[in-house]
Amino acid sequence: LAQQAAGGLKTGPGEAAAARWLDAEAATTQHALAWATGRDPASALRLGIALAPWWMLRGRADAYARLAAAVGDTPPAETLWADAQIALGQLSWLTEDIAAALGHLAAARDALLGSLRQRELAYATHCLAHTLVNAGRLPEGVAEAHRALDLARAAGFADVEAGALHSLGNAAYYSDDLHAAIAWARQACQIGTAAVSGEMARMCRLSLTLLLIKAGEIEEAAEWNAAALDLTRQAGDVEAEAFAVLNVAELSMLAGHLADAWGQLNRASRLARPLGSRLTMVDCLTLGRDLCARGGLWAEAVTLEAARRTQQRLLDRKSVV
Repeated sequence: LAQQAAGGLKTGPGEAAAARWLDAEAATTQHALAWATGRDPASALRLGIALAPWWMLRGRADAYARLAAAVGDTPPAETLWADAQIALGQLSWLTEDIAAALGHLAAARDALLGSLRQRELAYATHCLAHTLVNAGRLPEGVAEAHRALDLARAAGFADVEAGALHSLGNAAYYSDDLHAAIAWARQACQIGTAAVSGEMARMCRLSLTLLLIKAGEIEEAAEWNAAALDLTRQAGDVEAEAFAVLNVAELSMLAGHLADAWGQLNRASRLARPLGSRLTMVDCLTLGRDLCARGGLWAEAVTLEAARRTQQRLLDRKSVV
């Protein structure tokens, strides 16, 4: 049943219902996983992999440790080992451990090379590309993203195709090529929400929103952000909703509506606080600093900038590869 729900989580239309089912059965699945770990390793591994997408959606910071325990001493030759490495790589993002994510994802990609599991290889390569780009290793990330794009198109895997395009857009942005970044992001969003996972649909739309804000395309950015915000609420994706609400706050600030911007920033902070994400906190502090500067609150702006730099240093230290 958990595997069936996991399949639903990977589709846009089925995500919300699958997530609600796993929410309702959380006590049962957690008890089953705890019992199976150490007693029935094969079942623990299957259940842990099935639950990983739901843990990601709900921002469960303890998820990495749970799945790692379920993996245990599973040998790399085991078919599910590569799937577990992909899941562990993704769950490492919840603890902002980029080095661990890269290790797991590279291991999964290498294990799948030469196998007949081309969709899984495409997915592992896309996840690795995404992580490399966000770790600042742009040439490697771009190369892996192009490989993922080729694999996805050959396998007809729309979700990975969108993800690879998204990574190429991020790499272009980090290389100060905003025009190319927007072009890649538009391509990713042209793949309809029905063809990709809910997570991918939200990520691509939030990314395009940010790029359009940077380009000064405020009206179009607001339209894409509204679509993303609606998708986050349908899925109950609190972290993505916090980012979307932050975008609303920034758009309000740019329009000169400072009181509304402060209200939206307060909302975003309340959403993000329980998640313990330094990345989201950095974004909140950055916008708070900018709002203080817009309002002439210079002492408060300096205080928030100092807090932002502290959080950024802690984030950078944890993300060293």
